[in-house]
Amino acid sequence: MIKIIYLGGRQNGKPGSSATGMNKQMDWIKENRGADYEVIKLPFQTITNEIPYLEEYYFKVIKKGNELKAFYILKDLSVEEIKKLSEEFWEQTYTLGYEFD
Repeated sequence: MIKIIYLGGRQNGKPGSSATGMNKQMDWIKENRGADYEVIKLPFQTITNEIPYLEEYYFKVIKKGNELKAFYILKDLSVEEIKKLSEEFWEQTYTLGYEFD
């Protein structure tokens, strides 16, 4: 398995994985589904509301110097945020290869 770090959202900094081998398909898009819960306390009862969420992450390759690394990046993450987070998690994600001149 290849360890690919998520950038942004609830999965930020967590490792994901992708299939390896010629007969496996690369995950170009990953979804993170779940729910948050809101608790409302009233004088005689407590109400819990479920608030579903869906985050989409896209497989991207980032180049720094001559090194190429793989990340799952949150769909609407800004370029500035991608730069900041990729620097933070650069050593933790999978190296795809190197570009030589």
